[in-house]
Amino acid sequence: MTGKSRYPGIRAFEEDEQFLFFGRNDEIRRLHAQVTANTLVVVFAKSGIGKSSLLNAGLLPLLDYDRYRSVKVRFQNTAVSPTDALKNELKNYLNAAELSEQTGHSPQSAPLWEYLRACRFERYEAPATPVLVFDQFEEFFEHPAPERQRFVSEIADLVNNRLPKRLLENRSKNLAWYTPVPVKVVFAIRSDRVSLLHELSADIPDILQNRFELRPLGRAAAREAIVRPAAFVGRELDTPPFSYAPAALGLILDALENKNAEVESFQLQLVCQYIEKQLAKGAADPARPVDETVFGGAEGIQNILQNYYEDTLAELPEAERALARDFIERGLIVGGRRVGATEGVERELWRIESDLLKKLLDTRLIRAEITHLGKSYEISHDALVEPIVRSFKAREAERLETEKARLEQEAAEQRRIAEQERRFKVKAENDARRARLFSALSLLLLLLTLAIGFFSLQNARDNFIKQGNDKFSSQQYSEAMDLYEQVLDNDLFRLTLYDRRHLESLRDSALDMKGIQGMVLEGDSLYFGEKYWDALQYYERAQRSGYQNLDEKIRRTDVIRSRTLEIYRRKAFIFEEAIDPRNDDGARELACDYYCLALGLDPQSAELKEKVGKLGCGCGK
Repeated sequence: MTGKSRYPGIRAFEEDEQFLFFGRNDEIRRLHAQVTANTLVVVFAKSGIGKSSLLNAGLLPLLDYDRYRSVKVRFQNTAVSPTDALKNELKNYLNAAELSEQTGHSPQSAPLWEYLRACRFERYEAPATPVLVFDQFEEFFEHPAPERQRFVSEIADLVNNRLPKRLLENRSKNLAWYTPVPVKVVFAIRSDRVSLLHELSADIPDILQNRFELRPLGRAAAREAIVRPAAFVGRELDTPPFSYAPAALGLILDALENKNAEVESFQLQLVCQYIEKQLAKGAADPARPVDETVFGGAEGIQNILQNYYEDTLAELPEAERALARDFIERGLIVGGRRVGATEGVERELWRIESDLLKKLLDTRLIRAEITHLGKSYEISHDALVEPIVRSFKAREAERLETEKARLEQEAAEQRRIAEQERRFKVKAENDARRARLFSALSLLLLLLTLAIGFFSLQNARDNFIKQGNDKFSSQQYSEAMDLYEQVLDNDLFRLTLYDRRHLESLRDSALDMKGIQGMVLEGDSLYFGEKYWDALQYYERAQRSGYQNLDEKIRRTDVIRSRTLEIYRRKAFIFEEAIDPRNDDGARELACDYYCLALGLDPQSAELKEKVGKLGCGCGK
């Protein structure tokens, strides 16, 4: 597919895709009216409902038709302060000469009010009002508290339509230039993070006065979002126009509706994108209405939603699949939440080369966020985190089950060998009893038989010892120990005192290494459970005890532990800074959660112990 998809799938609609964005006309109209009537509006919704799409393909194009100029801002890069991130998006509108003449400031040193005042916004060759749209505003609270406070105090003067206090006190300024800046502000934030906005209320008391909640699609709107993009004619698209059979359309809506008769945009887009891909690759005829055979009926819809992650990775070559899984599941998810990875980390730590990175970006499983400092990578949508984590856990359970089956098979093989030896021993005893019944005439034959048996026993003994040595060399210590014991316990082998002591020494060494190997397996179990500190203790104990080839495993575990520990520390500090003693809005609990996770990765840290004790966290008791 080389054109544009009618359904963007897991990513948000972009502004140039407004011609494919349907089902939100009422929300666009109401949000536009609210933004044009008020200086500040807070848009909130659950993750996956379509906030970014509503802004990109709904509100922003409509604002730009009027005398407004929209400026979209993201705060995902914590290396850039919020104030500087906003300046970066405004720099194309800045009249730097005017800024210097009126204030004496350079663009880098200018306060935000003066910087925005020196910007020139136009539409249709006439002055336009800027609309600052802060999408995914929850990212703002990942920045250090001093940077957040600086931004809030500066944006508050703009939102409250007032001159900064420092300018009111300086009467020598050009008062005609120093007039309030007309501006509108939109904060878009996930509904489960709205409580964080209380941090801004001291400077912006009315921050929650004008709220706009985006709900999931109703059935009629969902129908429009499915049918109208499919029927659109024009532009270069991956498929010709197509339609849905009424029965198939009803089945899709029934399967996607929740108990409140609502449909989440994220799920709708995944299903429709799957159908479009089937048409694009010739699995169905676009000239015929789409029926349930194209997507597998109600069961097929559930499989599309649940298996999206697995199905997407399955399209990668097998050699790249494991690398992609490791990067996504361990590098971009920590503690069940998505995190970003700065460009370069994917190659240095996760061995993701440029070709594979491009493939992952093309699948839309991950996305790149570009700033003036470079790129960072993250999972495309919060709604993908749960199926990714579920896939990891299912695969890990399958691995453990396979390991269990292997151990059971080895145990069965050991029992088979033991039974074979028992039968051999019984047969030898029976032969001996029969031999004693022979007459003297048979003595020569008996001696001959015993001689043959002796050499057979010698060969059997040597074979058992050789098998034991081979098992020991390949680190199969349980099997080696059993083979040595079979030789030691069999009187027919007639070991010399030297041979017996040598075999007892080998058996004891195998027993010791079996215990050490158990340490490594326990370390692996803790590693996959993300208990990296405990895993390191087991690996290092095993290495000190003589276990080979653990250097890379120890290094990798310690790198992941250190990186994860730093992420937990940073997030814990952010939420600790957000604690309001007058209003327990959950920040203390979140700070405790992350400090406790960090303490689990560094249990000897006196600083972390002091933190959890100070906050009264449960893990500190």
